[in-house]
Amino acid sequence: MKISVRGGAVYIGSSDIYGKLYEKYKWMGFLDISQGEESLEREISRLGVREVYVLEEDNYVANRLLWSCNCVETIYVINSENPYTPEKRKGKISSLKLWEYIAAKGKDEIESGGWYSSYDNQPFSAQEMKEYADNIYGKLKKYLKESCVIWEIGCASGISMYRIAPECKLYIGTDMAKMAIQRNAKYIKEKKMENIILYQCSADEIAEKWRSEGKEEIDIVILNSVVQYFPGINYLKDVIEQAYILLDGTGIIYIGDIMDLDKKILLEQSLRQYKAQNGFVKTKTNLTEELFLSKSYFKYLQQLLPWIEKVEISDKIAVIENEITKCRYDVILKVDKNNPVIVREIINKRQTVCHLQ
Repeated sequence: MKISVRGGAVYIGSSDIYGKLYEKYKWMGFLDISQGEESLEREISRLGVREVYVLEEDNYVANRLLWSCNCVETIYVINSENPYTPEKRKGKISSLKLWEYIAAKGKDEIESGGWYSSYDNQPFSAQEMKEYADNIYGKLKKYLKESCVIWEIGCASGISMYRIAPECKLYIGTDMAKMAIQRNAKYIKEKKMENIILYQCSADEIAEKWRSEGKEEIDIVILNSVVQYFPGINYLKDVIEQAYILLDGTGIIYIGDIMDLDKKILLEQSLRQYKAQNGFVKTKTNLTEELFLSKSYFKYLQQLLPWIEKVEISDKIAVIENEITKCRYDVILKVDKNNPVIVREIINKRQTVCHLQ
């Protein structure tokens, strides 16, 4: 069921809900959410939709469309007081069961961290993962000092943690998978790495865990190669706000390995081409569950969170070309709790509420 869009506004959801809305709001068009995100994106771009109306339970789709469709300017959540309520939907790639399985079956830190190529489903090489670890170390090096306390969200098999921990006073690694924590705990004990503490918790539980367990203010919070598994931008915003609670008066939040929305189409085309040429391999061609983010999103985030003093965006530092180095980027958010920033660059995107009576 598709109804022509008048006034550049459309409701995305189920037909039964729209039927009730249409009795009063005949100016509002309709797109059935069941047709899938890619189809919705094509329709919205074709119709030039500027405003999307959605129920809170469907905001995970609407918020992705806000950034994947240039024409969309505003998302209205019609049954909520808070348009930034974290998305509740979690797909297969973010399930605890999956990551427990990956951590358990992996033969080494690459496999147990889930580091497999989307092209041929083979583990990345040791050299590729060394460059991965060197990239984050190189970008954080100037912030590291003997008194530094670091909190990592999603430490997985510890590739980032073991590269950085020797340079700081205390490194707190968290992960939602119990098996990942147990494997790291065993390694840390064997290597007698006394400045690493491990906690099992999900990304949206870090503030609660810090309040119950934390003894010191944090200087650096790291989210490296985890954001793509988040259900949406509201969930990400919530985690960043929790990271802010952990930080001392000033500090940084490092968000690494972000899947670049502007390169999503190129990546999908490349994967399909590889699959066509190598039909016998297990190529991942469906990327609908991963969260891709535009670089401009982080400027938008600075509008919402004025304690973000500066946003630094950088491409990967590496020699070997792969999907990580070609289609992902890193962000450093510099935080100052004492001096709110006046944002000079305004991004024309908006999330708000609208109670239709």
